[in-house]
Amino acid sequence: SNIDNDFSEDIAEHCRAAGIAFDFRGAEPALRGEEYVFAISWRWLIKHPVERLIVFHDSPLPRYREAASVLHADAYCLGRGSSNKAAARDFIAFATGEQGQALLSASGRIVPVRKSVAESDAFLDPDQPPASARVFLDTIPQLRRTPNIPAWYEIETRINPVIEEWMFESAAQMAGEQAFGLRDGYLLVSRIEAAAGDLLKPQPAGEQP
Repeated sequence: SNIDNDFSEDIAEHCRAAGIAFDFRGAEPALRGEEYVFAISWRWLIKHPVERLIVFHDSPLPRYREAASVLHADAYCLGRGSSNKAAARDFIAFATGEQGQALLSASGRIVPVRKSVAESDAFLDPDQPPASARVFLDTIPQLRRTPNIPAWYEIETRINPVIEEWMFESAAQMAGEQAFGLRDGYLLVSRIEAAAGDLLKPQPAGEQP
């Protein structure tokens, strides 16, 4: 594990002192719809009314050899054969300008590429979800673009089921342990490598799978 202390025992001790009922995952009781529930570091589906469910995602990103996450970018394209080039050009200019970026940021759709908007209330307003939008800016130094290779689509097709299982409850059941996922990055990576097979192995110079 890359986490020496997840502070779960500290949280449990505070609950005991305050007389607040709590359970660790795997021992939680059936929930009643009228209860308010706090879920801490929770990555599994919870069947409970959303207006009575508060989730704290306070866990660090998964880590293997070094901290990293994937950069996913959207773009606007103007087709060469478009019959409305002027209108399309004006729209792209607006959408990528400060006003357009602010509107999209307020919708929760994007992390704005313009620094002036990314550092503004349009994106960071704590009264709008998510309340901790700055985490998207703080992780920028760890972002990596996906490889630009012909086999990438096949790699994603093979490993996506592994990642989807890891993100939901079935993954922990398959692994036979509650610590699967964030706490067991090596197991996750080994499963990804097995699913991708030769596609993730280094290729001789000048060759691509």
